[in-house]
Amino acid sequence: MAQKKNAKGNTKKDAKPQSASKNGKKAEGGGGSSFFTWFMVLALLGVWTSVAVVWFELVDYDDVNWEPMMLMVTETLMWRMLKYC
Repeated sequence: MAQKKNAKGNTKKDAKPQSASKNGKKAEGGGGSSFFTWFMVLALLGVWTSVAVVWFELVDYDDVNWEPMMLMVTETLMWRMLKYC
């Protein structure tokens, strides 16, 4: 049986395998992650931890009036319970 030739004149056995991506980079698998990604995750974690520490340090909880907040939370929870029942 004769081998088929492609447009460039190469036989199928001589043809190079096509890469998965067309931009020349290797396709990353599911487990590949870059250093930059982990750096950004840790940086954001550090920033938000610092914000939380400063926030809790600045707020004086003895002067906070909790009654309206608790009433609002209670009303919201009761409304949602009645909505889904």
